[in-house]
Amino acid sequence: MTISDPARLVALRTDLERVRLFPDQPDQLAEIDRLREIHSHTIAGIYLKNPLIPLREFSCFAFALGLVTWRRSARLLSEPVRPIINQPFLREVLSESIEVQAPDATNGIVAVYQVDDEVVHAGLVHDGRIRSKWGNGYLWDHEAFEIPLEYGSTIRYFNVPGKKRIADILSLHAERQLAQSEQTFQATVEQMRARLRPSAD
Repeated sequence: MTISDPARLVALRTDLERVRLFPDQPDQLAEIDRLREIHSHTIAGIYLKNPLIPLREFSCFAFALGLVTWRRSARLLSEPVRPIINQPFLREVLSESIEVQAPDATNGIVAVYQVDDEVVHAGLVHDGRIRSKWGNGYLWDHEAFEIPLEYGSTIRYFNVPGKKRIADILSLHAERQLAQSEQTFQATVEQMRARLRPSAD
């Protein structure tokens, strides 16, 4: 049953902030069960069969964009120096996506949560509900706003590009991030060398 009282929903969302603090999945599930007795929420844990990346190692964005179930993108995200799924990457993906209205959000549409202009969370529409990953923790099936309060109160829905295009964008951003890291490293080395040079005096 959907929680329609705004005050009760805020109370639930505030309590859900604690779920992500539990390091182990059984503890997270136990906390969700405890909160169900208090708030009568409809949140349920879901099991992702044979993910290509360990559960703790991918974000809500990687899950929502299908990056953890496609070998090419999963390989990128498993590299020792892996690309960071950051705001520029998300903005580029969304710039090539088609926004749809909530009533038209069918299975597979990506739900994007925002605070101001920043994308802070994402999930997948499934049977009128959302499936999403909270932090480094579990995957959950929930109503649109049965989520931690930190994820904001603005939700938009997008039909995103196919996995191949998203993986291409991820590869491009990985190259940019690597180049930027190398430039930063070189600049740091030059600064250290400058400090070690003997003074002209």
